Amino acid sequence: MDNDFSGDKNGKEKTVSGYLVKLLDPDGNTVAMDKTSAKGKFELKDVPPGTYSLSVNNSNFPLLKDYAFTRLGEGNVILNKTNGEGYSENFVLGLGEKRSGMEIGLIKPGTVKGSVFADRNDNGVRDADENGLTGVTVRLMGEEGEAFSTVIGEDGNYLFDAVMPGTYTLEYVLPEHAVFARTTAGGNTITGDGTGTSAPFGMKSGDTVEGPVCGALTLGRIEGRAWMDHDGDGDCGGDEESAGGITVTLTPSRGELEEITATTGADGAFQLNDLRPDTYTLTVSAPAQYVLSRTDNVDLPLTAGKDTQSVQLPVIMGAVWSNQMLGVVMPASLSGQFWLDENNNGIFDADEQTPAGYEITVTDDKNGKVFDILRTDEEGRFATSGMIPGNFTLSYGLDDQTIAPKDGSSDFHEENGKLVLPGISLAEDEERSGLLLGIVRYTAIGGTAWIDRGNGTMETLAGTAVSLLDEH
Repeated sequence: MDNDFSGDKNGKEKTVSGYLVKLLDPDGNTVAMDKTSAKGKFELKDVPPGTYSLSVNNSNFPLLKDYAFTRLGEGNVILNKTNGEGYSENFVLGLGEKRSGMEIGLIKPGTVKGSVFADRNDNGVRDADENGLTGVTVRLMGEEGEAFSTVIGEDGNYLFDAVMPGTYTLEYVLPEHAVFARTTAGGNTITGDGTGTSAPFGMKSGDTVEGPVCGALTLGRIEGRAWMDHDGDGDCGGDEESAGGITVTLTPSRGELEEITATTGADGAFQLNDLRPDTYTLTVSAPAQYVLSRTDNVDLPLTAGKDTQSVQLPVIMGAVWSNQMLGVVMPASLSGQFWLDENNNGIFDADEQTPAGYEITVTDDKNGKVFDILRTDEEGRFATSGMIPGNFTLSYGLDDQTIAPKDGSSDFHEENGKLVLPGISLAEDEERSGLLLGIVRYTAIGGTAWIDRGNGTMETLAGTAVSLLDEH
């Protein structure tokens, strides 16, 4: 037993009896075998000249199942394989030769274990729901270089269970876009730019060492390109030029984080990198006289038709928004007039009411989504200047107190409980005005039927039938 890991046997180290040693030929056939004596000696007899190797297996010896073979030296010629197996390098045995010094040294190796956690909430401490950061390489570095290495999986754990005595460090190599977690009491202790190293530690035979707490996280990013979407379809064609001057800003809610801004240049490209977990305010601003085009092909929660907009953007660990294609376009405009057809003649007469607060829905025919909701002002006008090229439908929902007017001034017709104006086609920078929308609102007439008996008292009359007739 090489307790001092010297590779040489000294008088204080124990021997092993009953240990099976085999001699193999180059084809792996057993030529001779013997078990060690009470003094640990073995002898392989009657061996013809040839090339041979020794073969041993600790798994066949229960007392040695946790042992490995020590370093090569005068006291050991056996190399480690797997599952307790060991072998010597090939050697040539000559005619009549008696080979001595074929010693077998055993040692109980140590264990180094630990974990690397994914710090999903970026607090530096491993919380109950945080598993491993996959892809981290952990290397056990000895005096002669790398002794063992492994790649972290979902559980985050690593284990090196055949560590020989010596002085070691643990080296942590992060995957791309990852950084070490903030150092904090009871949390991560490893620092570095992509690679971090523990303090040196010594290992003796049979020692178990727990590695330092190590946490890391993958940073998020947003990347894409802005272009001039003249036809407003949201699809970047090969002949549509890049758009400069678009500003994309992320404002963090955590005070210790800094705001990140990117402004597109001549190539339209933008990148916001190294995003730590947080809920950000995403602000996108188009150049003067432009608005954002359709966002059907954009994963960011942006809305078409706005020159500047701010939205909440939760960013989890490692979140990536790639190939975000932001189109901009000169906006079109749309306006019209809402009125109450009080005389129910279908004509917008000069003295009829034009009330405020009524809502007209604009639907994008390309995707069936609501593009905008317009509200009438104090003079019944509705308008929007943030339209984009495309085909749209305007609609107003009727309730149980309103009906469509007769044919006449209104551009809308009744369809499925709504007044609709379909097929409004707009080009870039086009102005469409003069749209008319009229409704008829039901009124109510009430009164009391009574008998006048001349005594000044009103006597109500039940059961009286009252009819309302039109002009015909």
